[in-house]
Amino acid sequence: MYALILNEHASGAVDSNRVIRMLLLHDIVEIDVGDFPIHGGSSSQLQAQLEAEAAQPLWLRCQ
Repeated sequence: MYALILNEHASGAVDSNRVIRMLLLHDIVEIDVGDFPIHGGSSSQLQAQLEAEAAQPLWLRCQ
């Protein structure tokens, strides 16, 4: 919703479809890995590794 609503406030051209795809991929990765709250005290390295592993199959399908 934000991608569509905020598009009109962007300073330049924005590909809303691309933004929505990126946001959906982000959400799907969080479904697999879980949410890491910014102040949760978890390891940022572990978070990055788990998210990269979860995103890899999705990324390959989008190529």
